[in-house]
Amino acid sequence: MGLLGSTRLSLAKLRAWVVCLAIVTIPAGFLYADYRSRKIDALLQTSNSAQLEWRSSGGDACTLLLVGDSRVAQWPLPKLENWATGKLYRPGGTMTGLAGQARQAVKSLRPTVILVHMGVNDASAAALMAPADSHAAMERLIEEAKQLVLLSQSRGTRVVLTSVPAARKPTLLERLVLEPRRKTFIRQMNQRLLRIAKLSQSTYLDLAAILETENDVSNVRMSRDSLHWTDDAYTIINSKLAETINPTCNPNQPHEV
Repeated sequence: MGLLGSTRLSLAKLRAWVVCLAIVTIPAGFLYADYRSRKIDALLQTSNSAQLEWRSSGGDACTLLLVGDSRVAQWPLPKLENWATGKLYRPGGTMTGLAGQARQAVKSLRPTVILVHMGVNDASAAALMAPADSHAAMERLIEEAKQLVLLSQSRGTRVVLTSVPAARKPTLLERLVLEPRRKTFIRQMNQRLLRIAKLSQSTYLDLAAILETENDVSNVRMSRDSLHWTDDAYTIINSKLAETINPTCNPNQPHEV
């Protein structure tokens, strides 16, 4: 085969590689664009419709309201003596989208304690944004958290802010698309939520540390998937929560739900 024939063969191989690469990358590009668009749209929504559930034995002295995303949706309501317990949740919900409804719930329900666990979906969306937009998303989240704390305290409701554990074992898609920016956003968010709790004299429940410690010292599986927890993990969390809030309840002041 002469030089011309060899060159033609090389060009044919190159064209074949280009075609194969296009077949793989073009659909992947469309999938990424769709994923990015849906995540960012979820972050920018300000009227996410949340569901409300209550457990009450009637005449309970105190009320606990959990507010959050799919982690709260899967959260088994703790069974606490003298407490009615409820949760306001939306899978895929964000602090930006749910904080307004949480404030309305505080106004109408006047819970004794509100536990706020939101932010992982904010972080997932922010990880897909340009740096300036990601920074703006953080500032919106923190402002919503501050307003929720201020409103709750003005109504006599004790606030429990929680840290947001990062994905324990991110999927391949999450590692390719979201990490490490999501993890960085979550770390910075937790630091600022802790600061809000300290400045407002609210309670800060470090779920990330609780789950990490339990995972290190026991054989109990904490994670159901990269973001969600097992029933055993919720049992541990509810036990810590009960220790935290039980001194708040005065059985001599019944509260109707």
